[in-house]
Amino acid sequence: MTLGASTLTFLHTPGHALHHVSIVDEEARGIFAGDTFGVSYRELDGPRGEFIFPATTPVHFDPDAAHASIDRLMAERPTAIYLTHYSRVADLERLASSVIATKARRSRCRSEGRRSAGPPARHRCVHGSANTGPPMRSF
Repeated sequence: MTLGASTLTFLHTPGHALHHVSIVDEEARGIFAGDTFGVSYRELDGPRGEFIFPATTPVHFDPDAAHASIDRLMAERPTAIYLTHYSRVADLERLASSVIATKARRSRCRSEGRRSAGPPARHRCVHGSANTGPPMRSF
């Protein structure tokens, strides 16, 4: 699709949800990924840079499709991805690896039956510790 001077390509990127699409702006080398690439809050960024985690809540979440969709987005060689929640991210190789690794751990934990074990056991399975994560900043 042409919009002004930009060519936009729409990609079906299921995983987070069956109906998801991502929009590639070829000239800007940017992708509007919706929830496909994950969720990133600037307040959680740290010394390693941008922080991201998978958006996994819909009933149609499919880890294998999500991995394939992230690979498909990365194959476009973008310089930035724009997330629905909440910003632009640019350290794409590291972030894609992080999201895929977390989704793989969640899938493994689910297949091992730890999903029914409750939040503390699930957190230990996915993150490898009982720590509930980084402290949240107050606003």
